[in-house]
Amino acid sequence: MPDLHPGAELQPRRTDGNARLLVGYDQHPASQQAVLVAARLAQSLDAHLTVLHIVDLEDYPVDTDRADWEEVADQQIALEREQASALLEDKPIRWSYATVRGRPAEELAKVASDLDVLFIVVGATGKSLVRRLTHGSVPQSLSTHQPKPVLVVPDPSASRVHGDRWHTLRTR
Repeated sequence: MPDLHPGAELQPRRTDGNARLLVGYDQHPASQQAVLVAARLAQSLDAHLTVLHIVDLEDYPVDTDRADWEEVADQQIALEREQASALLEDKPIRWSYATVRGRPAEELAKVASDLDVLFIVVGATGKSLVRRLTHGSVPQSLSTHQPKPVLVVPDPSASRVHGDRWHTLRTR
């Protein structure tokens, strides 16, 4: 047990290098922030980071009658992979990227179980009420329907939107 007297410095514990983390990734700013947070954690824990993109309707063009509908979706999916790679290119970590189709919370839970990850990292996208009603809240579903710990990273714009209120809460 470490000595926890005031001023004691705790040293981070590293894993044996076999630990894994999972981060859900999509086009939302909170998701991009989640990748960066997960990368810092992976580095601190000497863990492998798996970036998982779950393909959903947001990857497809709105106009379903377009002749190139699938082609445009494939381009969007490839673009998201490139964006994730750009976020991680200068990070000194081991990572991989995977794409699956399905319901985000279910797919994240399945992959987390299959990989036996330490925890799952997701962004709090602040989706609209309609989106939450039709697709559910991924962080809420993960935290209530599967056993792995879930780290929810706030949308970076949330501090600007609620900045004054947050400052009030922090200083009380």
